Amino acid sequence: MTDNTDSTNFASTNLVSGSWNSDTNEMRITFGRGKTYVWDQISESQWIGLKSAPSPGNYLRDNFPAGSPE
Repeated sequence: MTDNTDSTNFASTNLVSGSWNSDTNEMRITFGRGKTYVWDQISESQWIGLKSAPSPGNYLRDNFPAGSPE
């Protein structure tokens, strides 16, 4: 079985790391305080936008609804 998850570490004050699964369109973000939140129905273009944003924290706040705690 192929793992279709793309992961990254953020150079951000608030976001530590994140991952996006292309099979489920699920995104997980781990914040600096250690909490991980999950978003469903995230497109590849949304994920790429977050990864390439100058401020991933601001991009997440401005472009995604609230995630659910893991």
